Amino acid sequence: MLIYFDSEGINIYFLFPFLCFFCAVGASFISSFSCFAKFPSLQNLVVSFGEMLAIIPYLLSLKIDRDTFQGNSKRNSINSSPSQTSKSLLDKYQLEYNDYEEELSHVEFYHIILLGFLDFLQSFCTYFGNELFDNKYQLYLWSTYILFLCIFNKLLLHTRLYRHHIVSFIIFFILDILHTIIIILDKDIDYKKLQLIFLFISNLCFSFEIVFVKRLIEKSFISIFKLCFFLGLSTTFFNLTTSIITAIISYTKYNNNNKKPKVLFSYKDYFNDMGNYSIFIEILLILVFMILNGLYNIFQFVAIKYLSPNHVLITQLILALYYSIILQFSPNNINTITLIFSIIFHIICFITQLIFLEIIQLNFCGFNKDTKLHIGIRSDIDKINQNKEELYKTKSEEIEDNDDENNRNKSTDRTNSEVSYNENN
Repeated sequence: MLIYFDSEGINIYFLFPFLCFFCAVGASFISSFSCFAKFPSLQNLVVSFGEMLAIIPYLLSLKIDRDTFQGNSKRNSINSSPSQTSKSLLDKYQLEYNDYEEELSHVEFYHIILLGFLDFLQSFCTYFGNELFDNKYQLYLWSTYILFLCIFNKLLLHTRLYRHHIVSFIIFFILDILHTIIIILDKDIDYKKLQLIFLFISNLCFSFEIVFVKRLIEKSFISIFKLCFFLGLSTTFFNLTTSIITAIISYTKYNNNNKKPKVLFSYKDYFNDMGNYSIFIEILLILVFMILNGLYNIFQFVAIKYLSPNHVLITQLILALYYSIILQFSPNNINTITLIFSIIFHIICFITQLIFLEIIQLNFCGFNKDTKLHIGIRSDIDKINQNKEELYKTKSEEIEDNDDENNRNKSTDRTNSEVSYNENN
């Protein structure tokens, strides 16, 4: 078979990128009924609050661990009555274990600041870039994701680049060129080319962020809930600072001017618009939006921890395909051929991503040579051959030992015969 589907690469954690997709779609649906979604600064701030909700499962996990440990300690104390010395030793070792765990889960302050800034910059380029240029269509440039992921995986995680990775990148690159040309030439879309700069920066920040998260999890053994909370705390600072600055500029420079840019945020505008909404419904929508975004980030961290940063692109690709489909039902006038090509383009990109992740393997031209499956097969064959060589060597040594022993026995018998002969004579 030229193409092989490796089901061993799929496990329970493979569901989390798809769960991220449903959370993102749900959050987008909820925001469409709200007022805060009209203001990118406020929306990013609410997303940060959602990330901070990870402190709830983190505290729950600590309580469960503490209750479990205390329950085991009580059962142990009932089953056996330790002496005072044993109790003191138990307390001593327990204290040492907790201190060691704290030391392992320690993350430097500048790591959190760096993660928060990257997340803020990525969101800033996405939201504000779209608002600034008012594009009707969203490009993605998947080849830049793959390129940056390969570079950062190599630098931070020390992973190797194989043939199927290069093939996937080439396919992504060719499709990106064709897609970009079609979008730019489509007069109905009128895509602003300067948006590509924002897109490039956004992809760079996102790729580095998810790889850096993987490195922090592997090196510090920090809880993903704790890391997600710290990330939300850091992005809250940057988003809140940005919203305050833009609000001050909006108030001082465009106080009596209705033609102020969309990127300038004003709390006054938000509260004026919210006058048309029920405050209770708006608060409810914000809470649901926060919870869905919090779950999105937690599920993404789970995928990064137990799978790889590369698996996060599954969510992004499905979202891109979803938005390409619903764009057909939007009021924007976009060429039907462009929409059809966009859907086909994202389907091919999704299949290419599965090749990159070794779930779909190309069994020709040696593209599957360096996949985990075939590396494992070669390793097993080498072990079998090594065991055969060791067994053959052992048998050869046993045969040589037996031959030597037989020769010694024959020599001994011959000597005894000669002695007996001499004595008889």
